[in-house]
Amino acid sequence: MDPWGQDDDDRVVLRAVLNALRPWAEQLQTDLPLALREQWPREVVAAAEHLHAVSPRHRGDTDEHATTGWLSADDDATWAAFVAFAPHALDADVMTDGGRAVVGLADEGTSLALRLTAEQQEAVEAVLGNRRLRPLR
Repeated sequence: MDPWGQDDDDRVVLRAVLNALRPWAEQLQTDLPLALREQWPREVVAAAEHLHAVSPRHRGDTDEHATTGWLSADDDATWAAFVAFAPHALDADVMTDGGRAVVGLADEGTSLALRLTAEQQEAVEAVLGNRRLRPLR
């Protein structure tokens, strides 16, 4: 998206983009850099705690860093937690039917990649405001 930085307005837009793509979302995953929780707003801490609670434990998970693994996007509370948390993740993804990644986020939302069908692109463009999608080839 252009323009794109990583301020509060960009986080709002990112969350709107995620919500616009929910009808196609089947699975989601994120890392949970829990060592950074002191830097997060209260609602982001609560979102991380929800995601951590519903995630199976994985080898290598610690109190400082964990991963969710792939979770169903069908649960409203988990989806809401993911949307709140994703702009703070080091790595977060949304997958659609057939294992096709539609959203890839990295580095606390500073890197965003979308792989969209024409219908998904329309849904995203409807929430972008003064931003536009910038194709990467």
